[in-house]
Amino acid sequence: MAKSLIVSHCLLLAWLITTIQACQTKPSSKVDSVRIHLYVASSMEQSVRCVNKKYLGLYPNRHISLSVLGSQNARLQISRGAPPGIFISAAKKHIDRLKTLKLIAQSKYLGNNEVVLLTRENSQVHRLEDLVNTTSLGIGAEAVPIGYYSWRILRAQAKQNPRFLSEVQKSIVTQDLSARSLKGRALRGELETVFLYRSDLQQVQTQYREVSLNKSLYHLSQVQVYIALTRKNTKDRVRKVDRQWYELMLGDSGQNCLRSHGILVNLEP
Repeated sequence: MAKSLIVSHCLLLAWLITTIQACQTKPSSKVDSVRIHLYVASSMEQSVRCVNKKYLGLYPNRHISLSVLGSQNARLQISRGAPPGIFISAAKKHIDRLKTLKLIAQSKYLGNNEVVLLTRENSQVHRLEDLVNTTSLGIGAEAVPIGYYSWRILRAQAKQNPRFLSEVQKSIVTQDLSARSLKGRALRGELETVFLYRSDLQQVQTQYREVSLNKSLYHLSQVQVYIALTRKNTKDRVRKVDRQWYELMLGDSGQNCLRSHGILVNLEP
């Protein structure tokens, strides 16, 4: 009887210790296991993955949901009720449109990307004017950032040669809705020449060489990138976990990730 009582007391004590430990660790676990949501322009994917590694190094129990989209598609997802988090856009207008809907809590200029013209090593394209000689050209649809910037470069060049644009259009085999899609085609060898972002260059540089633009057109290739904290409505407070990622990207670690993937930082917007 005494032995059974001792065993019962021991089991009760073990249960109490376990319960106390669970109560003590539960709040911390609840904070650390939270998921953050990132909505990222496809041109910024590699920079963001670099920051994610650093973030998870600091907060290993947290989870990241990464949606790599065209800036326009990302904006549409957010406006249609996607969970709040961080939005990185290759066009400020998408941030501004979300601001009119009261879905942006805070935003900031992040840096400059750049549209580049790439071609195969053995192609006949050595200058922008030679684009009429390419056998196949991939470009973005004008409604998306990569297309908007690429088409304005072509139109500026056409002012010097009225036939340039019509001749180039004969070689266009695709007008994609994101730089990610164009990059995929380039990596699969579908295109002789393609407009991409400088941030994509590292992944395709073994297959392509860069075609220099005329200095007079350089400013047309510059793409301002913005970052924003999103929210469901004006009453929502930005979550601490989202702000920590946002501040990490804007800090030294994030800036190093941006530089290493071709983004120019510390510039005036």
